[in-house]
Amino acid sequence: MADSSKEQQLQEKIEKLKQVLSKNQLTKASKEEQKSDLDIYLENNDQLKKALNCNKFASLLTKSGDIVRGEKHFLQGIKLVEEINPHISFSNIYLNLGNLYAQKRDYKKAIEFYLKVIEKSPYNNEINKQNTPQSFELDPSLNNKDAYLDAYTNIAVMYVNSGEKEKSYDYCIKAIKLNPDNKEALINLGDILRQLGRKNEAISITWELIEKLTNKNNNQIEGQSNQYVRPNPVDVQLLQKGFETKIKEESVNILCVKWGTRYDSEYVNKLYRGIKRNTTIPFTFYCFTEDSKGLDENIVPIELMNNWYRWWGKATLFSLQYNLKGNLNFYIDLDMVITGNIDNLLKYQGGFAILKTEDLACEKDHKDGYNSSIMIWDKRNVDLERVYNALKENFEQITQYIVRFDYWLEMMINNAEYIQDIFPTEVSDYLNYCQNKLPENTRIVCFPRKPKPEDYPSEWIKEYWI
Repeated sequence: MADSSKEQQLQEKIEKLKQVLSKNQLTKASKEEQKSDLDIYLENNDQLKKALNCNKFASLLTKSGDIVRGEKHFLQGIKLVEEINPHISFSNIYLNLGNLYAQKRDYKKAIEFYLKVIEKSPYNNEINKQNTPQSFELDPSLNNKDAYLDAYTNIAVMYVNSGEKEKSYDYCIKAIKLNPDNKEALINLGDILRQLGRKNEAISITWELIEKLTNKNNNQIEGQSNQYVRPNPVDVQLLQKGFETKIKEESVNILCVKWGTRYDSEYVNKLYRGIKRNTTIPFTFYCFTEDSKGLDENIVPIELMNNWYRWWGKATLFSLQYNLKGNLNFYIDLDMVITGNIDNLLKYQGGFAILKTEDLACEKDHKDGYNSSIMIWDKRNVDLERVYNALKENFEQITQYIVRFDYWLEMMINNAEYIQDIFPTEVSDYLNYCQNKLPENTRIVCFPRKPKPEDYPSEWIKEYWI
């Protein structure tokens, strides 16, 4: 009985072992079946495998900030492929190298390698009419279709950065033709059109995109099939001007917005102190923010509504739900330095005034554009609330295609008055006019990009930004 029991146990172990071996054989066979064409090709081609590894390693180096070694390994990978067969397509590595040069702001080199992506990609039907790519070349590790599409978009950006706007426009259009839903290319198109002096065309295209997206989303919601109707823009020429204002008796609203961590409370406090030193007109200083810690006790904090990120909080300034003390709203960005008496600016009696882009070094190519670093308006012109209401009603769709609040203002407000025209030389761009010395009549200095006041790029800043 004992021997019989042992023999039975042995047979059970043998059966289990057979099952394990059989399972392992099936797994191995399954893995063999799952091998891609590229895997099979790499089994007999170590050099291409090395090129793939070069691309991966170079990408990691570049991501970590080691541009020099990243470039070296990308070029090494390209050399390995060309030694195997210059006709083998590995467009991904060219895209990554192009991105590296773009990061270095070597736009000419970046364009050179983005063009190589287009030339080498098996998805380029124009070039590959005669040459059918090998099956392994369609592997996304070598040639991702997105790399081919991105090359056109990236070339457009490089050309605009190089000042070649017409070429940028051409490649933007090509990118959109290849993929009509290419959001980055569509957004870039609006920017390029503005630089070409075609602002109205940019606005029209953006509205069409917003309408299309909104209607698509509405159709997906059960019971909601209403077509989106774009809001009518406010025409500043039709707004009431010259309200009877007893300027000596009425407080002006000074407004600013602090969102996130880019600017701390001291930026707000210095702006407040600069205003206080440089006006004889009564004012109340309001800071719209989600974090009021550290603000001067004389600053009135107002909670930012809707959790709108970055610059979109500026739109809430146009809402009439706030009980602001005065009627005239004077909005100013935090990165401004007050250098002289601003009474003239605070006596503005028009409908709506804003900075024009052509007078700012960082935006000089944007023809007839708005820059919202300073805005002045009377809140009794209630039509301006449309800027806020239209955005609130369709925020998600609108912000898909608009990357700057200034562009939204261009879409919602026509014929704005320009502050530089009404008050010549009183508001000056730092890069254009104030690097060497402060112009005599300048009252406010703008720092829309780099450098910022905190960098103290000029000695005179220490006297005023305190």
